[in-house]
Amino acid sequence: TVLANIPSNSSQDTWVICLTDGETSNQNLPALSRQLYDSRESLHVIVVGVNLRAKYADTMVQLCDKFHNPAQQENKGFFLPTSNDVAAIEGSFNTVAARIPVSQTFELHKGRMNDDECRAKLIEHMPCFVRENKLLSKFWVRFLYRRVSVFDSNEDFNYNQTYDRLG
Repeated sequence: TVLANIPSNSSQDTWVICLTDGETSNQNLPALSRQLYDSRESLHVIVVGVNLRAKYADTMVQLCDKFHNPAQQENKGFFLPTSNDVAAIEGSFNTVAARIPVSQTFELHKGRMNDDECRAKLIEHMPCFVRENKLLSKFWVRFLYRRVSVFDSNEDFNYNQTYDRLG
């Protein structure tokens, strides 16, 4: 599951954001519910439910609330139902972005990083399954480099106030 790639000993807020129509076989729900219930308090789950049937809404609310673990009073997860048109989904993700503190969405580094600092930062944020495989690590770094190149060269992304808060 997604939770296997999230460090369990970090106190830093970590956000898992899911987009779903709710249709599932439910075969993994018991294991997921146990993992969420036992997860660290600083792990927050947000689910955007697109045209979700009413019978799934309660399960999504419970999932975001991490199945009501009383030891986790600081849970910031929430369920957000939406319709299946582009404007509604975009509005939902704008709501999600507004609820996550900006300081949690990216880290700013003053000046440039040296090679060792850069490698350490990449390894820190690299998913576990990627970190364990040199070939996957190489592909992951290339993917990030392409994304940065696209964002850096895209004037609309860099100067559009609508997306300015996203970094």
